Amino acid sequence: AISLGDYASLAFPLAFVLTVWEIVARAVFNSPTIWTLEIALLVSGIAYILVGPQTTALKSHISIDLMLKAVSDQTRSVLEVVGSVASIVFGAVITYSGWRLASPLLDGLERTGSALDSLAPSVIKVLIPLAGLLWTVLEAMRLGRMLRK
Repeated sequence: AISLGDYASLAFPLAFVLTVWEIVARAVFNSPTIWTLEIALLVSGIAYILVGPQTTALKSHISIDLMLKAVSDQTRSVLEVVGSVASIVFGAVITYSGWRLASPLLDGLERTGSALDSLAPSVIKVLIPLAGLLWTVLEAMRLGRMLRK
């Protein structure tokens, strides 16, 4: 999950370059592209979806630990277990909801309907439940490690 997120995060600079290219093409050459925005949104969406499990694996998400520092170690451990269980529930809901979005794709792929007419909606809809499942598994593993301590 960690290296997957590292590779996926490379999409953000790519999206930036594509956006700059679109601005230059439109403003300087008066020739906007029909594909730049769609591709930039797709690669950004993929990266955003895949970096979530990495954040979970590294436990590097944003947290407000003021409350955790004010309680005893035993209470902190209990709160971390509760937070982990809540994260597992969140991941399961994302996985289930994402599957409900992705399962109609078994009957046929969805396209954007734009001039490029890419498969971007299909790609994103398939990645959401996969990333949710990865998130859930990683968080369950983390919970298992916490409970063994």
